[in-house]
Amino acid sequence: VLPGQALYLMNSPFVREQANRTAAVFLAEYSGESRDMIQEAWMLVLGREPNGEEIALMSEWLASAESEEEAWVAAFHGLFGSIDFRFVD
Repeated sequence: VLPGQALYLMNSPFVREQANRTAAVFLAEYSGESRDMIQEAWMLVLGREPNGEEIALMSEWLASAESEEEAWVAAFHGLFGSIDFRFVD
């Protein structure tokens, strides 16, 4: 992985827009317990279940956010920038 890939995914207006769109569709289609939604988000973007630490961190992030929608936009943006998104096992 080149550092430029990570920087692009982190700073690109296109990637941010895709995170916005993904969060909007996700929130319209999924509802339920935060833990279940976190698992669905991981499966949707990364094709795997989150581990316990990932669930705990995301749960804390979502609980502390002022806006649920903005929290999910940031969550999807983070998932799109993750190493798991850039590599296929």
